[in-house]
Amino acid sequence: MKLQVQVTQDLLQTDRGTRRRRGTKRNKEEQRGTKRNKEEVHGDLKSAQTRVRTGLGLDLQPNSALLQKLLQLQLQLQLQLQNDTKNLLGAGEEEALPEFVPYNDNDDDNNDNNGDTSNDDTSEQTPRGPGGRPLKVEHVDLLKNENAAAHRTDMYRLDDLVIRRGAPVKMRITFDRPVTPQDNFQVQFRIGAHPNALRKSLVSLSFTGLKSSGTWSATTSQQGASLLLEVTPEPDAVVGKYLVVVGVALANGLQYTPPALRRPLYVLFNAFHRDDVVYLENQSDASMYVMNDNGFIHLGNFPRYITKPWTYGQFDAGVLDACIFIMDRSQLPIADRGDAVKVCRMASAMINSHDDQGVLVGNWSEDFSLGTRPGVWTGSVEILRKYHSTRAPVSYAQCWVYAGVLNTFLRCLGLAARVITNFFSAHDNNGNMRTDLVFTEDFQPDTRHTRDSIWNYHCWNEVFMRRSDIPAEFSGWQVIDSTPQETSDGNYRCGPASVKAIKMGKVCFPFDGKFIFAEVNSDIIYHIRDRYGNLTTAFIDKKKVGKKILTEGPNEYTPQDLTLEYKHHEDFEASANEAALAMAESYGCGRDHTVVPPAPLTIAINTEKGYVGSPVEVQADFVNKASAPLQISVTVSVETIYYTGVSAKLVHRERHKLDLPPNDTQQMELSVPPHKYMQALGSQPSLRVTVTAKLPQGKMVSESIEITLEVLRLKLQVSSPLHLGQKAVASVSFVNPLDVALERPHLVLEGSGLIQFTEKYFETLEPRGELRWELEFYPYTPGAKILTVVMVSQNNYMAWGWAKVSVLAAPHWSYGPGRHGRSEDDA
Repeated sequence: MKLQVQVTQDLLQTDRGTRRRRGTKRNKEEQRGTKRNKEEVHGDLKSAQTRVRTGLGLDLQPNSALLQKLLQLQLQLQLQLQNDTKNLLGAGEEEALPEFVPYNDNDDDNNDNNGDTSNDDTSEQTPRGPGGRPLKVEHVDLLKNENAAAHRTDMYRLDDLVIRRGAPVKMRITFDRPVTPQDNFQVQFRIGAHPNALRKSLVSLSFTGLKSSGTWSATTSQQGASLLLEVTPEPDAVVGKYLVVVGVALANGLQYTPPALRRPLYVLFNAFHRDDVVYLENQSDASMYVMNDNGFIHLGNFPRYITKPWTYGQFDAGVLDACIFIMDRSQLPIADRGDAVKVCRMASAMINSHDDQGVLVGNWSEDFSLGTRPGVWTGSVEILRKYHSTRAPVSYAQCWVYAGVLNTFLRCLGLAARVITNFFSAHDNNGNMRTDLVFTEDFQPDTRHTRDSIWNYHCWNEVFMRRSDIPAEFSGWQVIDSTPQETSDGNYRCGPASVKAIKMGKVCFPFDGKFIFAEVNSDIIYHIRDRYGNLTTAFIDKKKVGKKILTEGPNEYTPQDLTLEYKHHEDFEASANEAALAMAESYGCGRDHTVVPPAPLTIAINTEKGYVGSPVEVQADFVNKASAPLQISVTVSVETIYYTGVSAKLVHRERHKLDLPPNDTQQMELSVPPHKYMQALGSQPSLRVTVTAKLPQGKMVSESIEITLEVLRLKLQVSSPLHLGQKAVASVSFVNPLDVALERPHLVLEGSGLIQFTEKYFETLEPRGELRWELEFYPYTPGAKILTVVMVSQNNYMAWGWAKVSVLAAPHWSYGPGRHGRSEDDA
């Protein structure tokens, strides 16, 4: 026991010496002092080890039980000392290389020993272990195929193993001889530039023979010189890219496996494990919202919205590394990367580039000359790869692109996530429940004095998690939004916010519940501004905002309606809806309680489905609910708009006088020829028809309808059947049906598991001209897939098409060209 005390005193004395040499190291002179301090510390450590070895050699027999206990004690104290040394003396290094910088495998030896070459893997030494010849690691096998199948990660196109936390992972370590009860070794899981147990970036499993100890559980079985381990990461383990390193205990410390025997290991969230906070009890939903690598996003106007295919591609090569790079770029501490709330909040900030050099640059104009038009993107893969390779934000995005890329990020890291579309989404700059629209005295929109807007639609994301920072009843689906609209805690980000809490009006919980509540519940208040700047409330619409909230359903042709998950029915649940509004108001969401007497007139606007290049047909019904005649002045205006609801250009206006008999209805029809709007259409072909009626005593009634014109269709055909790794052919054809030429059409073709982002430019396509594009590809993952093609011309005309296909296992025989597969035109 005297020797044990001496070992402890030596190491503790070294630790005290380390703490006395603490410094700030913020200039060159201090950094030089740090280097000298480190040398002294390691000198003290080597001196202590020498005294231990000398004592062991003189006083103890090589196979004694006391020697084994003392060596184990020495190993534990040495590891703790090395970690403490990193904490106390490594600040200078961490300023140059923060903990969120990924590993450089060439520098791993420095991480092992903090510069102590006595234990360097490459240094010449004569290891002396207990019981004779020490262990030597000859091979480390993470059993990728077996583990990937068990963890549902075999879709990731990576050479390295990907696992989900909380579930056991098997690995085989082969030594040069069988492990004996006298052998001591460690298996370390390292993440980040400076692995440290206190920061959750170092997980060590210590073994004495086949018995293990550590924060992750492990079981062992031995087959000759091979040791089969089954290690179970904790269900709250840090998510990211680890390095698996084996260290064998020698008389002078640990000898670590060289870089050639170190194995990368990706650890993800686990929506399939009950103890993980992201666990989704409905496992079919978990499979859909974690595993589906393609989907559909709903755009346009309700009820005639457009369903756009989107390639999430979370399993494609390079995507997982890009997602980890995003976490590194965000400087999210390693210890926080197992916290789903913090990871999601970070992601909502990092997918946009407004204040942190994130992934995407937003652009809501029609000038995309310095980047890629948002409508050209067919998926997330090319965006994430480009961001990772260039380390620079990618141009350009609008809300559905932000939502699509964020969905890929979340699913790639193992979270259940889906894209949400809110039709008639309020963008309220004041953080209250009122959207103020200002009109002139002649009842035309006063865009100069209107700051709020109603977006035709807005896309955000939901992610499923159990939250410990709010009451348990509000766990479940949480809203996060990466479109840069308003700042939250100083950054452009939004959420996570509980959907259940939003419905109840409990907007007091983190994060950003007030803003999201207003997006789906805001009242639209119409003001008339006179020549002196005075505002008069003319009309209040309480039902238009949040008209319909959709996400992708199990069948792509049938979206899932989530409207009643966010709000109570405004007619059938009026009392519950009012209670939620009052609750939100009590937490600071301002409401307007102005009572405007109902007007004796109502206006209803109806329109048929419109197509680009065809006349826009509109019918307006004017209903006089009064028992007296009514004389009104009607103004009808048609304008092209951005999907954010902002007016682009007025293309048509007409005025009428109407005499309405008591309790009578009159109709007015309007036809807008294509030559009036075609040149003013934006990349998303949307029009707004506004009908405003001026009543006696200066009263106003206004109604509007947004029309998203059906885009042109590309014909896409795919050879069939499709087999994994076998040549396939995609054929795209298009005939220009318009009376205008399409300038320099730009075509993009992409499909997860089928073909990566491929683009081609064509010469100007004259009216009735034909375009053809045929290319070969080799499917690289099996299962149901979607191939998408998009065309955008320089003069803002868009067309797209898609085909749903199935990739079969590779056959054992060759085959010739087959029939063409099912396309969107057949659906």
